[in-house]
Amino acid sequence: MGMAANSMHPAEMFIEAGVNYVALDFVHTLQNGGDLMEMAEQVRRGVAWVYNNSKLIDGDQEQVYVSGHSSGGHLCGVVMTTDWSEWGLPIDTVKGGLCTSGMYDLNPVALSYRNTWVNFTEETIELYHQDGKPLPPPTSGRDIANKMLGVV
Repeated sequence: MGMAANSMHPAEMFIEAGVNYVALDFVHTLQNGGDLMEMAEQVRRGVAWVYNNSKLIDGDQEQVYVSGHSSGGHLCGVVMTTDWSEWGLPIDTVKGGLCTSGMYDLNPVALSYRNTWVNFTEETIELYHQDGKPLPPPTSGRDIANKMLGVV
């Protein structure tokens, strides 16, 4: 753990624009035996915490957006397709996001050398495969730069 500090480089730009910036930590696959489920749950808990505690950081819980790249890109997709009602939160807890350079179709990864350290099981693929999963309905008429919370 402790890799969130590596995601702080864009923070200044967001903060200068009046946006709160939160970089979430999550366990690396090499540290947990390739358990993507643990990573996804950590990030979901982080997003839920940001939503529930937005006032503590002078944020607006109606303006939670996520982004991520590489493993964070896939986890961003997981967060965007989460049924937040199962967490006792509004279905549109996350208003939008930008996922880059992630693994969204997990089937080829499960067949590749990479699976020796990410350890995708059939259950993992079924739960976290992003291809074709519906996203929450888009929101409209919101000023996304006004007290937005960016969760990376």
